[in-house]
Amino acid sequence: MPLFYDPTVGLTRTQLKPAPVTYSTGLKEEIKSLQTTDATPTVIWTLPNILEETTVWVDVKICAQETSDAERAGYQVSGLFYRASGGALLQQGATVSKFTIESDANYDVEFNLNSPNLELKVTGAAGDTTNWVAVVQYFIVTDS
Repeated sequence: MPLFYDPTVGLTRTQLKPAPVTYSTGLKEEIKSLQTTDATPTVIWTLPNILEETTVWVDVKICAQETSDAERAGYQVSGLFYRASGGALLQQGATVSKFTIESDANYDVEFNLNSPNLELKVTGAAGDTTNWVAVVQYFIVTDS
């Protein structure tokens, strides 16, 4: 019995060969901020022009603070998006909400598909002026 773990035992050479990825962003991180007024959905982040035959994983952490310090909210959401050959941008499955903490249930965060762009929208409450900060991490994989 070997004294170390060999992960290649029992695997063929083709199983060890990486997939032919011709384009990948690696992990990217962007920090975005803006101010909203009232309950108007507003785009805080956009990933423009997602190519055909592409899959995108997005993980977002968002914090909101109403300017009079009366309201606040925090979110962590994730989603998987893809664009097939000749098709529009679609979401695979549902958005995963890892947590939602709100002092006002009217606040909201959502992904918006505006093919070929992926957007992240935030919404405050009526009568509120709210400062938002989002940390967006994503990566893209495609074989086209």
